[in-house]
Amino acid sequence: MPICPNCNSAIDDDVFVCPFCEMTIEQENKQDDNKELSSDYTIKLDDSDSPNLIIEKQKASPQPEGDSVSSEELIFHSPDIEEIEMEEFQNQNIPVSLSQVPERNYLIWFLLGIATVGVCFLIYLYLNFEDLEKHSHYPLELKAKPIKVNTSSLLILFFISICFLFIPILWYMYYLKYASLANHIREQKIDTAPIKLLHPTYYMIPLVLSHILAVVPSIIYFTSTIDIRASFPGLFWSIFASIIVLTLITSIMDYYWQKAFNSHCKIAMVNLNVIKSS
Repeated sequence: MPICPNCNSAIDDDVFVCPFCEMTIEQENKQDDNKELSSDYTIKLDDSDSPNLIIEKQKASPQPEGDSVSSEELIFHSPDIEEIEMEEFQNQNIPVSLSQVPERNYLIWFLLGIATVGVCFLIYLYLNFEDLEKHSHYPLELKAKPIKVNTSSLLILFFISICFLFIPILWYMYYLKYASLANHIREQKIDTAPIKLLHPTYYMIPLVLSHILAVVPSIIYFTSTIDIRASFPGLFWSIFASIIVLTLITSIMDYYWQKAFNSHCKIAMVNLNVIKSS
């Protein structure tokens, strides 16, 4: 905004006569004043990781010739995205009481599953869904996707699959188990999810193949009354060995799934206690 040279009043840019002293204002003087005022400020960014906007005001100071002109800096700090996300995480409404997710030992359940001919594997699967549902009530971590698991509705599917031997329902439940945790921790940082999981498809391939191969001898017997164990022992034992290998692969992947879940829940409980104490 230009200044009147007679009365030093601030006037508009498009005014040619000062409204205060009625002195004629030359256009050149106004342009020079604008240049002087615009040159009083410089805007720049610093070189930090999260740049800050710096508005620097130059001011003349009584210094000897050759010395640099002193300046005043107004620094505007740009907000850090992670700090904003952390504030949102800490400001979530946390229930007064939350069920703690137990730390389960997969090796014990694996041995129990072998000893009970697979019964304990089914019990372990149901407990996994209970643990996932408990964790779904926890405050969402940064960049975490919500876990959508309802144990009550899955219990009905669980009994249908066991009573009617409808294996595809079990495949769906296993996929839901793997996908729920994998999607939940996929985009989280190592601080809250130190162990990442593969895509659920990789878990399902050995599981489905082992189940299909297990029923192949029975299907052949009921369709052609051929006992491949007696008629084709090489084929039978090849199928049996393949089932063992695929089952071991599934067990190893289940072990790392439980390990990832245990470590994530442990960190979640620590963060929850820190938020409550603060």
